[in-house]
Amino acid sequence: MKGWIINPRRPWAVISMACMALSLLARLIFYVPAGLSGFDWWVYLGIPGVASLWFPAALILWGRRTLLPTCVSVLGGVFYFLVKAFTFAHWWHTLLCCILYLAVLVLYTLTVTGVLPTKKLLYPLFGLPLAFHLFVEDIFVYVLPGASLQQWLPELSVLTIIASLLCAGLAMERK
Repeated sequence: MKGWIINPRRPWAVISMACMALSLLARLIFYVPAGLSGFDWWVYLGIPGVASLWFPAALILWGRRTLLPTCVSVLGGVFYFLVKAFTFAHWWHTLLCCILYLAVLVLYTLTVTGVLPTKKLLYPLFGLPLAFHLFVEDIFVYVLPGASLQQWLPELSVLTIIASLLCAGLAMERK
């Protein structure tokens, strides 16, 4: 059977799982006091929270045999990011991000199932958006204005999700 696996004890896998846990922690600290309810609770806390818990659990439970269960987390994350994209000010930003998020779901799934014979596409798929957030967008939104840690928390949650997926790609080994 072709595809990729992850030994959950390898350094990149541990970092991936730690990043996902940090994402959940940042999300909980920011959104629980906000008193979200209904749809907002599910979009901003429920679905991303379950995805953040499921991803490391799937790596620990099945990572040495298959990464297919991790696709459930990626699907949950993509749902969150798609909904978030519709809050952007410019239609072109929304469109580009929706294309990116759907590409993440498709390319990640095709990679872990072995349909794509390489994992190298995952590096720019996750590395470029992470670099863009860190070195282009976040400098003007958070760093230069001097945002507080509380203001950074939603973005830190996003950054650690992207970093987690990048580290998972680095941790993948041929089945």
